Amino acid sequence: ALDNWRKEGKREDLLTNLDLNLKATDWLNITYRAGLTSKSINERNSSKGELPTQGGLDRGFSLIQGAIQERSYKNTRLSSEAFATFNKAINEDFKVNGNLGTYLRQNDIRDTRVGASNLVVTELFNVGNRTGELSGTSPRSRSRLFSLYASAGVGYKGWANLEVTGRQDKTSLLGLNNNTFFYPGVSGSLVLTEAIGALKNKNTVSYLKLRGAWNKTGNADINPYLLAATFSQPLGFPFGSLPGYTANNTTYDANLEPEFIETIEAGIEAGFLDGRINLEATYYNQNNDNQIIPISVSSATGYTSANVNAASFINKGIELDLKLTPLVKLGGVNIEFRANATLSDSEIKSVYEGLNELAIGGFVAAGNFAIKGSPAFVIKATDYLRDPQGRIIVNATTGFPTTDPNTKTYGRTLPKWILGLNPSASWKGISFSTLLEYKGGHYAYHGIGSDMAWTGVSAATAQNNRERFVMPNSSINTGTAEAPVYVANTSVAVSNTNDFFIGAFNNTASNFLTSAAAWRLREASLGFAVPQRFLAKQGVIKGMNIALTGRNLFLWVPKTNEFQDPDFNFTSENTAGISDSQINPPTRIFGGNVTITF
Repeated sequence: ALDNWRKEGKREDLLTNLDLNLKATDWLNITYRAGLTSKSINERNSSKGELPTQGGLDRGFSLIQGAIQERSYKNTRLSSEAFATFNKAINEDFKVNGNLGTYLRQNDIRDTRVGASNLVVTELFNVGNRTGELSGTSPRSRSRLFSLYASAGVGYKGWANLEVTGRQDKTSLLGLNNNTFFYPGVSGSLVLTEAIGALKNKNTVSYLKLRGAWNKTGNADINPYLLAATFSQPLGFPFGSLPGYTANNTTYDANLEPEFIETIEAGIEAGFLDGRINLEATYYNQNNDNQIIPISVSSATGYTSANVNAASFINKGIELDLKLTPLVKLGGVNIEFRANATLSDSEIKSVYEGLNELAIGGFVAAGNFAIKGSPAFVIKATDYLRDPQGRIIVNATTGFPTTDPNTKTYGRTLPKWILGLNPSASWKGISFSTLLEYKGGHYAYHGIGSDMAWTGVSAATAQNNRERFVMPNSSINTGTAEAPVYVANTSVAVSNTNDFFIGAFNNTASNFLTSAAAWRLREASLGFAVPQRFLAKQGVIKGMNIALTGRNLFLWVPKTNEFQDPDFNFTSENTAGISDSQINPPTRIFGGNVTITF
């Protein structure tokens, strides 16, 4: 495969920014910002063809012709923002501040692909070297967002603050009746150590602040052109001079509405021992309403899915942040320690009218579901048929278990606990820091385990030296189907291990379901500040720092997870808890940088 299938190309990223500031008065500033982000990909996918083995020829397989596809992709994001900020003291006690601004964003995407699947000359990878028609697509999309926003705040003696905000968005992703929406917010804080002088003592409590907020956020989380029927050219067309087009499989709804998130937040910030110990604690409660979700519809309608406003769920939790600066300060050695922790929970309040659950994604044997009354979201997967004691029921003759056709709910797919640890140390210009992370309380399904069982390369297939074995924790029905009597199985072995692993074992998703908990060394860095005495003889370079970095260095998972990093999938971070075998192994990244100050 490595010699035959190739992908080569180049990616170019362009980042530009413009920032203009005007100080109109002592209390008024006017700012304009513009930015352009562009990503361009030019790549070639090629195959020089394959000749079947003699066994394949004997079974009627023929030569697979060489193929090539040229791709040109460009994603451009243009943003423009203008705003005015004011900050003015009314008197010695009161200060007011605020801003008023406008924001515009435009996204353009073009993805052109041209290919030929019947190359005449082997390894001459040119779309002109072909027989038959060229294949190709050239989708383009454009979306715009226009916003107006404002905020106003008042402060009293620096220890009491109140702010109100408001924003109105207009998006091209929604219909004319629903594309404009407004969302407000309010927040306040109180520094108790400033308000009540008796509380402040740098040897004990050096800082104490209470804060709270309520805000509402609107969004349109859909792709462009989902409000009207769209058509594309199906495989096999044009057929000679005959064109053909097919409708999109997702039905459209011109009346889709924006989704909203309403958040209540309360927190406390405290500093002790003259700022050496700093602690922050935050409680949040988010009500996600009118969420845009895909649902399945009867194919008799001409479509297979639809986007609807339906889902509603609550997300709440506690966030903690601890800073010990410094933890140790002895001579020239300075050690600091930072830690953060998040405990989160959620509950689905509704999915869609008349439904208690909704499939979000995954496979037939294992999928991610939104179930009313359960966390967002949970895994449902197939398991073996079991007796009332939880033992696996096997056939009294073959020793084979049977996969239960009904899926079972196992657990949440988003982490319940997240912990970060960030110790650092410095000594005479040498610095070292690490970042460790833990995620736990959730589950993941590893589709690669099923594929490995099918091909016989998983650890499970090598157990018992590939000999026949008695299914662990199994039972046999010695009664009838109508009046079953289950007894422990101690002697009936599986009749054929190969059939077992490519059959019942491979088809039962619970065999590949594990805890998604993981400890990982997310990052480590070692830095060195070049002493000034080495730079003193020249007057150009004022300072130099050298650093070595490493990311995603080590991973520790439970022994039951013999498959893969639970955070990685073939598309992106595996927040759905479902992965397959179309993945590249996670990579360790090593790098370095030199920073010179003139």
